[in-house]
Amino acid sequence: MGILETKILKMIKTEIELKFPEMKDVEPDEDKITIEPEPMLYKKLGVSSPKKFIGNEIIKLIFKKSITTEDGFKMQRIVRVLVNKSGEIIKISTSK
Repeated sequence: MGILETKILKMIKTEIELKFPEMKDVEPDEDKITIEPEPMLYKKLGVSSPKKFIGNEIIKLIFKKSITTEDGFKMQRIVRVLVNKSGEIIKISTSK
């Protein structure tokens, strides 16, 4: 079982397939990222830093597929998607 729930992952995959039809039936690699504020931020604000940082968990999904261009060359198409735990897409980036 992956990091995301199956229902949420299926919803994200459907949305990616609509935007990028070549990614149909591609299973993404899942990776968890924890975003924490840097200690220098607290110093700039003039407040003491907490003993325990509360990080925001983001999940990175990477869809990869080898495609053939019009010229006949093979290249790897990569779509990276950042989502939160509830399945809300934060950012999508792609290779050319």
